[in-house]
Amino acid sequence: MRTPARLTLMFGAAALFGPFAATPTRDLGGGGPGPRKLALIVAIGAYDPKSGYNPISSARDVPLVRGALLSQGFDSANIKVIEDKEATKAGMLAGFKWLADQAGPGDVLVFHYSGHGHQITDLNGDELDGLDEMLVPYGAPANLRGEIKDYKGEKHLIDDTLGVILDDLRRRVGPTGDVTFFIDACFSGSATRGAGELPVRGVLQPIKIAGAPSGGTRGSGKDEGSGFDTGSKTRGGDDPSLAPFVVISAAQHDRVAHEAYDDQNKSVGSLSLALSRALPRVDSTTSFRALYERIAVLMNAMKLGDQEPQIEGTVDTRVFNGQAVSQPSYVKVADVIDDTTLIVKAGTLLGLFPGTTLEFRRPGDAKTVPALDSGTVQDASEVEATVHVSGKAKADTLRNSLGYVRSYTYGDMRVKVELAPSLAADLRAALERELRTLPIVELTSAGPDLLLAPPANAARAAGRKEVSLTAAPSNTFLERIEGPTDSLVSVVRERVRAVGRSSYFRRLEMKDPDLKLTMELIPAKAKIIHLGPRRMSCPADTTPATDKRSAGGAWELSPDDVYWIRLHNEGKQPAYFTILDLQSDYSIGSLYPPAGKELSDVVLEPGDSYRIRDCYYATEPYGLEILKLIATTDKVDFTPVLTPSRSTRGVRGPLEQLFADAYQGTRSGGATPAGTAVTFEIPINVVPRAGGTQ
Repeated sequence: MRTPARLTLMFGAAALFGPFAATPTRDLGGGGPGPRKLALIVAIGAYDPKSGYNPISSARDVPLVRGALLSQGFDSANIKVIEDKEATKAGMLAGFKWLADQAGPGDVLVFHYSGHGHQITDLNGDELDGLDEMLVPYGAPANLRGEIKDYKGEKHLIDDTLGVILDDLRRRVGPTGDVTFFIDACFSGSATRGAGELPVRGVLQPIKIAGAPSGGTRGSGKDEGSGFDTGSKTRGGDDPSLAPFVVISAAQHDRVAHEAYDDQNKSVGSLSLALSRALPRVDSTTSFRALYERIAVLMNAMKLGDQEPQIEGTVDTRVFNGQAVSQPSYVKVADVIDDTTLIVKAGTLLGLFPGTTLEFRRPGDAKTVPALDSGTVQDASEVEATVHVSGKAKADTLRNSLGYVRSYTYGDMRVKVELAPSLAADLRAALERELRTLPIVELTSAGPDLLLAPPANAARAAGRKEVSLTAAPSNTFLERIEGPTDSLVSVVRERVRAVGRSSYFRRLEMKDPDLKLTMELIPAKAKIIHLGPRRMSCPADTTPATDKRSAGGAWELSPDDVYWIRLHNEGKQPAYFTILDLQSDYSIGSLYPPAGKELSDVVLEPGDSYRIRDCYYATEPYGLEILKLIATTDKVDFTPVLTPSRSTRGVRGPLEQLFADAYQGTRSGGATPAGTAVTFEIPINVVPRAGGTQ
């Protein structure tokens, strides 16, 4: 892996819910003095059919990315968009020139690319794997079979060129500025699974340059991360006169990156969708590493197979060099249609989904100013929502009011299940009857989360049936279930419910300005002394271990690797906390508190930090495991979530009702008021130990 930074890709999805945007206290959008925020968006989806590149859904990415940037104080006049036929190589270079010409010391620069990625034979020997990575402008040829003689990537944008451009941008804004790249593409694709598969943003087979050595001039190594070099080849180390620079990506250069389904079941770029959900949630204290870890959780919820997000650059700097906008917890009224209909300046990007309820008050202290009226979101786009109110107040009164969330709607968390037509008719009918009894299930063939199909070489034993459970669209095999029909159907039912529960908690995010707990993982060296699942006693001589992160910055542990957990209460209220363990096989466990520990023992006061006395250790199954911290102002019993049987105890509060609903497979109706809880997560990739030894 080369330094200081290399271009990578980022995918993600799922809705984030939380506070709403308002005018920042400092003008960072370009309307006044001081540093400005500037962005270049390039989106290419309608590629020329003659080019050899398939069409993709980049056009749908643009409003998502624009909305996310607007929520962070970018001004529309300072966001330049180049699409399709305008985004030739010359057009893209002109866009970069516009960005460079506008930039000044201290400015924040963002480049977002939605399009194909590709690789080509490396000729100057700077790539370990012998391949240069490229962005694919409009008009660039795929040239997989050498149709264009002596083609050397002249119409593509190769990483060597991009590195020079980025050095120039970083130099122009200087050490007080910030340069961030988001690339919604991949540099290697894969053959699709079949009809209806989501598009892949990239081409697996690289362009070979005639006369070059096989695999490039070196070809004996392996690039880490994306393999995309954005650092100057001539500069030794990093230059303190340059701006900090971060790139977040979807996958390593040799992994597949798919598009994803949005809330309207339309394909979009996974990076763009994730960015639209995550970016409005950051503030001036959020680091790029924290943003990346949220993306890793969102990607895993999308079931994208072995796709692993990457982050490179100065990852522990604050987002936009500390110039991210802190979002207040109210939303402004954009327009009043009549006494019962309002338009507010926030939409699905900031959590206003249909069914969310708000109260409208005159400006002032929301705790003392009485409510003028209340209403429910009827319809919402990315950046605005239509709210129906009761008519208690007149339109002119509401025009200058502020809206405060009274209850959130967490959206439809149903699991989409496809029953393959090739299943035996009697088994298919039995599965359909059983799954229709679960409110959490939607039987469909359009964008399913799970596919139930006959396994290869299915057994033919009398009275026994078999079915394979596969995560779609990544086509990741989960397990093979067999047995008598009644038993098999029962197991499938519970597995589908487990997927729904786990997916629900992976997507769940809450935030409150007065309640803020964070969590850190500290790898350790210790001999395993088992106390129970994933928990152990740490001897006095336990010492910290080397930071166990992958090339992309993700935590990467192997079975029996040991770690501590430390928590910090950075908020204004005492908080009860629970740490859930969301494993890659969809099971949910509790890391803390351990069984038998009273909830009153796990409250953390404002300003306090606490390192849990016990250590934990990684175990199989392999894949992405998520440690989910849920902090609340009231005690919450998570037993209904952790046990396979339904609890008969009465639900004590709205948050518990929310969790109980998720566990039982029903749709949450927005029962949780703002401020009830906050969440924080740490993703861990559990991988086999090198060499296969434990």
